[in-house]
Amino acid sequence: VLKSQQTTTAAIGDLSNFLAEAAADRNNIHGVMMDINGVGVLITGKSFVGKSESALELLYRGHTLVSDDRVEVFQKEIGVVYGQTPKMTERLMEVRGLGLIDVVDLFGVKAFRKKKRIMLIVELIKWDQANNYNRLGLEEETEKLFDTLIPKVTIPVQPGRNTATLIEVAAMNWRLKSFGCNVAKEFVDKLNKIVKGEAK
Repeated sequence: VLKSQQTTTAAIGDLSNFLAEAAADRNNIHGVMMDINGVGVLITGKSFVGKSESALELLYRGHTLVSDDRVEVFQKEIGVVYGQTPKMTERLMEVRGLGLIDVVDLFGVKAFRKKKRIMLIVELIKWDQANNYNRLGLEEETEKLFDTLIPKVTIPVQPGRNTATLIEVAAMNWRLKSFGCNVAKEFVDKLNKIVKGEAK
């Protein structure tokens, strides 16, 4: 028997929401989870590629950390996947050369939240001149987490590239695409019109 001061509808809604999360399958992913201007970004990549350092720069710019090093992910429903911090590492980041830091102590309470929906995956890889990287952005990558396909961006990393800025712009660009603005497609459509002699 359950007793609540809420109305029946509100209580059932909250209970259903709680059970959907509590009963969900969970996986652990090596990476960093950030909230960048409201966009949940899961940053992945091999060790020493610069995930935590990029996250630290993003924190310095006013964005929010969800989890560093290990992200607990679960699918609330098909199409909705969340990333959250393990209890043991809440508020903490490991930065090589500095050790463990508490982001709330350093940057304030807005620097941390416990969970966030994963809207974009950014994979950092070491730059390889032999690779043919996506230059226009027409080829849209995805990665499957549970039963959900998440948009993905692969960013090659090399000295001199500001990785934090690239991740920040990737999040902003994803938001624009979600509003129906695709710069790469608009460019190609314009180019095709020029080729066909239709452009004014």
